[in-house]
Amino acid sequence: MIRLLRYSIAAVITAFVFNVQAEKLDALFINLTSDVKEHRTEMALVFASKALKRGHDVTVFLNDKAVTGAVATNPDGVEARDQMAILMSKGATVIACGHCMTHYGIDPTSLLKGIKSGDADLVFGKLFTTDSRTLTW
Repeated sequence: MIRLLRYSIAAVITAFVFNVQAEKLDALFINLTSDVKEHRTEMALVFASKALKRGHDVTVFLNDKAVTGAVATNPDGVEARDQMAILMSKGATVIACGHCMTHYGIDPTSLLKGIKSGDADLVFGKLFTTDSRTLTW
């Protein structure tokens, strides 16, 4: 009887531990408007990296001047592009605002490989998920 009770308790504890570990963390949507030369851009990408390492689903949305950092040949955006490439290789999504790219004359084919040209469906699909949090830089 005691053996059965021990096994039952062990089973309940094991189920609880696996349930806690399997719990999905909130997604993080980072709205980045800063120019690639600004320290704020580095802060946002470092924060994204830390969230990704902790298991959060991370999306970085580049809009306004931040879209210039998505251009593969922009000499000002090397550090930011390197960080975005690392983030994407680890599972983050990086989206460049389509409207902003048009405003700044950026051709979608000039984007760093892996950066998605954003439309409303793609952006809203990431922004308005259940248990999603948003930060802006």
